[in-house]
Amino acid sequence: MSQPITHGQWAVTMFSFTNELMAAKKDSIDILCEVLDSGLTKVVELDGPQHFRNYPTPPAAEVAETIRAVASRDAKIGQLGIYIDRTIAPGKFLNHEQVIEQVAVQLELAGTLGAKFARLGLGFASIDELRELVPIAESHDVTLVLEVQGTQTHDSPQVQENLAFMRELNSPNLGLLFDLSLCMRVLPPTYLVALGECGFTAAEVDELTNAWTNLSLDQLRGEIFGRWLPKSPSSLATMLLLSLVTRMGKTSVSVWTEALPLVKGVHLKFWDADDEGAAISGPMGELIAALEALGFNGTPSFVVGDQLIPGFVEKPQLVEAVTAARAAE
Repeated sequence: MSQPITHGQWAVTMFSFTNELMAAKKDSIDILCEVLDSGLTKVVELDGPQHFRNYPTPPAAEVAETIRAVASRDAKIGQLGIYIDRTIAPGKFLNHEQVIEQVAVQLELAGTLGAKFARLGLGFASIDELRELVPIAESHDVTLVLEVQGTQTHDSPQVQENLAFMRELNSPNLGLLFDLSLCMRVLPPTYLVALGECGFTAAEVDELTNAWTNLSLDQLRGEIFGRWLPKSPSSLATMLLLSLVTRMGKTSVSVWTEALPLVKGVHLKFWDADDEGAAISGPMGELIAALEALGFNGTPSFVVGDQLIPGFVEKPQLVEAVTAARAAE
């Protein structure tokens, strides 16, 4: 990379090893052990449904085996990816109480695993649901982080509603997870190769690249759904086309300035390692510089009221700061 970044607390998400899991030659714990034994990291993120069987209520033995595998290597689980699956059956959906129950068991699991954070996609839970879920997260000493990613935009009603709620609640147990797929400068070379391999001509790949680069998101959606999907040559091609309007955002870091004080963590998403034109290091460097300007230093930092608390702090200090901020309102 043109701007090597050597500071901060780094972790590896096991979601990166989806292909290895899908190959079914090794189970999730074997792959986890290999990653930890490689020396690549001492901190991992587990994706709940991917790692555990019968999720969100995995067998106790499997949970215990995961904890032993991590602890025996002097490592830790930093974050657990959790989800809301509202569909019970065709046309039948979870009610409010059932959603709370479904997420509560996942937050409890995060606490059992020793994870400090539980990741949930921003927009998966309603504001009313979040009001009930944050105290549950706090009871398990877990911080719920809402992930904003891909083609979500800073000024969308959904994002703005969630940011406003975070400020209103002002809880150390709720924050934002910023995914760098929000700020892609170019389409990854491996993605373009994949488009060609699944049936698109070189001219069509160029046309799709130009559309992503030059059109607004609404215009791009119209192109993809109205023109390209109806003639998609394969299921893989369909998946890749949908990625253009869901997973590949092209906002700049600067437009997210008002959200950055709420950030608890960052997901760095790389399709490949091609950094031509600072495609990777540029947005990453901008984001880290913006966070450092707020006093963030790679471990959890908190903005409470108008007070920034950088670095790791014990829960009593946070409770004291929150109480003081609420009293000042």
